[in-house]
Amino acid sequence: MTSSTTHGQGTQIVQRIAGYYKRWAFFISKHLFIIIFLSSLISAIGALKILLTPFKNDITGYTPIGSRSLEELRIFQKFFDANGSANTALFMLIIPKDGGNVLREPILNEVVRVEKILTNNFTMPNHLTGRNESYKQFCRSFCWVNEPIIQWINGYTVQKHHLLDGEQNNDRIDLHYPISTIFGRSFNIQPYFYGVELRRNELRVESNDSSTDEEEGTFSNMREARMLALTLRGEAGEGWTEEDVRDYEYAIYHYFADDFDSSLVKCLVISATVVEEEIIRAGLTILPYVVTGFVIMITMSTILLYLSSSYYRQFSLYKITLAFFACLCPFMACATAMGAMFALGFRFASILCVTPFLVLAIGVDDAYLMLHSWHRITKERRDSPYGDDSPEDRLAHVLMDTGPSILISALTNILADYVGTYTGAPEITLLAYANMVCIFVDFIYQITFYSAIMILVGAVEMNYEKNERTGKVKVDDLIVPCFPSITTPICFFYSTFGHAENMKGRSKWHDWVKEHFVEGLMEKYITLLLNKVFAVCVMIFTVVALTLCVMGITKMEVNLTPTKLFAADSSLLEMSKLRDDFIIPYYFLATVLISKPGNLSNPSRLEKLEMLVHELETLPYAWGNESTNFFLKEFKEYSIAVEDIAEEETGKRRVGKGGIDMGRLKDFVKWPEYQHWDGTLRTHVDEKGRTHLDRILFTTAYKGEDLKNWPKRNNLLKGARNTLKKYDALFDCTLFMDDALFLDVIENMPQDMWQAALATLVAMGLVCTVFLQDVFTTIVATISIAATMSGILGALALAGTDLDPIVMAALIISMGFSVDIPAHACYHYHNHESASNRERVRACLTSVGVPAIQASISTTICVLSLLTTQVYMGHIFVRTMSMCVVLCIINGLCVIPTTLNLLDPVSRFFRRRRVANISE
Repeated sequence: MTSSTTHGQGTQIVQRIAGYYKRWAFFISKHLFIIIFLSSLISAIGALKILLTPFKNDITGYTPIGSRSLEELRIFQKFFDANGSANTALFMLIIPKDGGNVLREPILNEVVRVEKILTNNFTMPNHLTGRNESYKQFCRSFCWVNEPIIQWINGYTVQKHHLLDGEQNNDRIDLHYPISTIFGRSFNIQPYFYGVELRRNELRVESNDSSTDEEEGTFSNMREARMLALTLRGEAGEGWTEEDVRDYEYAIYHYFADDFDSSLVKCLVISATVVEEEIIRAGLTILPYVVTGFVIMITMSTILLYLSSSYYRQFSLYKITLAFFACLCPFMACATAMGAMFALGFRFASILCVTPFLVLAIGVDDAYLMLHSWHRITKERRDSPYGDDSPEDRLAHVLMDTGPSILISALTNILADYVGTYTGAPEITLLAYANMVCIFVDFIYQITFYSAIMILVGAVEMNYEKNERTGKVKVDDLIVPCFPSITTPICFFYSTFGHAENMKGRSKWHDWVKEHFVEGLMEKYITLLLNKVFAVCVMIFTVVALTLCVMGITKMEVNLTPTKLFAADSSLLEMSKLRDDFIIPYYFLATVLISKPGNLSNPSRLEKLEMLVHELETLPYAWGNESTNFFLKEFKEYSIAVEDIAEEETGKRRVGKGGIDMGRLKDFVKWPEYQHWDGTLRTHVDEKGRTHLDRILFTTAYKGEDLKNWPKRNNLLKGARNTLKKYDALFDCTLFMDDALFLDVIENMPQDMWQAALATLVAMGLVCTVFLQDVFTTIVATISIAATMSGILGALALAGTDLDPIVMAALIISMGFSVDIPAHACYHYHNHESASNRERVRACLTSVGVPAIQASISTTICVLSLLTTQVYMGHIFVRTMSMCVVLCIINGLCVIPTTLNLLDPVSRFFRRRRVANISE
């Protein structure tokens, strides 16, 4: 097949597009340097914008918009937003460095020291007074958040010293787990001790044996605890900004990660700020590999271009220029597109760091197609010269040959990414938008900037051809007419030093490749593809492989943990493992927010609220009543006691026997032993001075080894939600769990995945129908892409990979790339002028095969560099893209030609029927 004959074939729309491309090539020639200058300037401005744009990640970004957990999070945050949204919340785990029991006096004393550092040494600015305030000064309703553990440690120390001195334990100090009582005040210590192992024997309350092993700690029913926890929570202070909160939380994280000096304990800190910073750091670890990938791609492109151009006896140093700009063009597109997006207000999320790899793969593939076509056209012009030959004419034929195919590929990629914008998850939507815009800009740069570069170096090549024919070397003849002052030195350099091949001579490399590959292996492979038995075997193998993949997909678990967003050396990974091992199985917390408590002095309403709490306490895995932290328990006792006293003094009661008086709530939270409940209540005072309860927050807990399993946790979440749903009309109640954002992904992701895949196939079918206007070719192309997507996901499933938003993002990227090679293959097979299947298959392999293999090799080696990163996202991207490349090559160069040949008799029959109907 020759390119000069190809462009005249195909549907009317393809021929019309080819005509536009021809005129476009001459337009490029007239505005050569303007196009190069403007493209370079715009991409440079975009790159500068990218460099000046800070990373901004959203931990909720992988949860689909509209998910219940997002609304639950909003209501939870609103509870603490009375003074603004700039609140601080920080959680710290303290573990012994020797991995032992925390119930040792030196460890507990170190915990007290850490608590003092935490609450006194770090400050937030008070913009009203101009002073910096420590947590002790700005804590407001949450000053007592760590008081139970401090009091427990004090009680532990007292009891231990009594034990060592041979004295009786103080019977007013009860250090039981989960409820401890010190001097008549009871509190739940579950939020502070994790990995607790209780004694099997009954607790001894006294001992006169001073030799008792202090490790026994017989004054507590806990035999062992693996970790202790401290919490900081602060409502927004005067003029706090989000930046103030980030600086405060990150200062604490940095200090305990790098500067804290202790030989006994290690402190692990987590907060929203820390999570975001660690996600950003993980993204930054990928960025250097973009540069590495660029260098690898240039190297591979140069080597592969040398091999192909040498075959046509066209290699010279300027081919390196084409290889360089073939790799640079996609990066210019990314710089332009992403710079424009950031200028319009889009976030620079870490997940966008993988976009250049996709655009590089697609852009280089298109460049290989253009270069391969240029080589063939140049060979034709050398073999059969004619007077109107020029660089722009050669480019016109290149664009007429490859342009429609590149356009089809770009459109299908853009449509595939457009489908991805409807997945619902903001991060994946952002990635899809970035891919879509970058691919569009890359297409524009491919037919403008890169085409201009091809004309420029093509002019040098043609001047060399002219001088070689005449035997004269004249610098003036090598000047490109449009800009002599710049092109003279370039042309002179290439003419003098650049050409390694003589176009009239013979090339051993050309002869060897032609003999062993083109006329040998290629012809044998074409014969094999046309063999009916082989075709049937390919079909059977494809069906079996797809069956295995589908079986793997059906068994694929949906799973997402925040740890997949962090680098392998992040301290948050250790904290996450400790959470999975020692927190979730022992104390999995559920927070309930009551937005319409109403008048709880009403016995009926109070009873229903208590029923709600009781149902939550009796769900599977529930700890029960002892784990619930609810102000109503103590307020009820307080209110009844005050009413009894008032009745004794006045003979009257404000409420009925056993009822509570909500008017006493204001006095209740002022008592020292009840102050800690103030942070869980939101009230207002009316014009008559009466206190009204607006919102309530309470917690209850669950336990069980099964809760380590995400589906089990999801069942618990749904059970708790269903319980609250029964009371929602009465109390407007909301459940908040830390993992709900990720558990909701389990429900939505499978549906999002198959919908995205189906929409991609529909888009692909639509584009192929418009351009190819052949039902069978469209069906084969669509099925091929479906098989590729199923193969990628099935292979990942069989390899043990869970389905998560990172995998879904990688699949959306691969959906775009999986369209590329099949689209090129179907286009060149369908639009070849010959009616012979052998010639059509040869056209498919020669026009697409070599460029596709070159692009696949380059892309695979490029993305393999990400294996050296310590980021889960990078590894998933490598697996997905590598599998995609392999399957695309198999489908594009084996399955599609074989299937089209096998179905050709059927296709011809229906084509004749259609022609006959039209003629009638």
